[in-house]
Amino acid sequence: MTGLPLHIVTQGDPAQPPVVLLHGFSMSHAVFVPLMAVLSDRYHVIAPDLRGHGLSPKPDDAYADSKDWADDIARIIAPLDRPVLLGWSMGGRVAMDYIRHHGDADLSALVLVGSYTGPVPAATKANRGPMFDETQREDGTAKFVRACTKDPLPDALARTLLDQALLCPHHVRLALADRDEDYTADARTIATPALVLHGDMDAIVPPAASADHNIQTATHIVYAGIGHTPFLEVPARFADDLTAFIRKARP
Repeated sequence: MTGLPLHIVTQGDPAQPPVVLLHGFSMSHAVFVPLMAVLSDRYHVIAPDLRGHGLSPKPDDAYADSKDWADDIARIIAPLDRPVLLGWSMGGRVAMDYIRHHGDADLSALVLVGSYTGPVPAATKANRGPMFDETQREDGTAKFVRACTKDPLPDALARTLLDQALLCPHHVRLALADRDEDYTADARTIATPALVLHGDMDAIVPPAASADHNIQTATHIVYAGIGHTPFLEVPARFADDLTAFIRKARP
């Protein structure tokens, strides 16, 4: 199935360089709202809800084909001038779907945050596991959201992320559990500048999985004492690191 009309949130001046943000498993664009507020005075920021997530369509069967995910991103990128493509967690996997089927020639840069290009790590499967049990849907989701950061988020932000994660229905989560793509070969084809960021206290995706990314053009930044969401845990530093990288990649 292709051509789903995704819900997309944009912020900033369309005349500025475009940055596309892809969220992680069971989340939505809402995870990026604090980051978008910081970046929007520098860039045109585009944040979709991926298929099955947030306010985007959630059909029964539309999640198994890597090309469907790739084509969703291709449609977003088509009108943009060489955007930076940033994928967090599962969003990095969707970015790799795009590169597998469309290459990286239309990108100015790739950013992977708390993500990986090999098979799904065991720790990732373990932390998501309770979310696949419909009988403990809210409790399992709350535990997953809490595991995304080393220290607790402010209550209002944590509640927002939980509410957004609960918008991802059970059948979508089960379908995503079966997606265990290995993008190792695709990563080796990347020629565009890449930035890989990871917290060394990440409980969802072990830092070792990020270090073994197989992207020859990558710069790797590790955040000490930070978990799976550095853009929420150290937002100012993250925004500065991202901006410095984009200025080099898109002078």
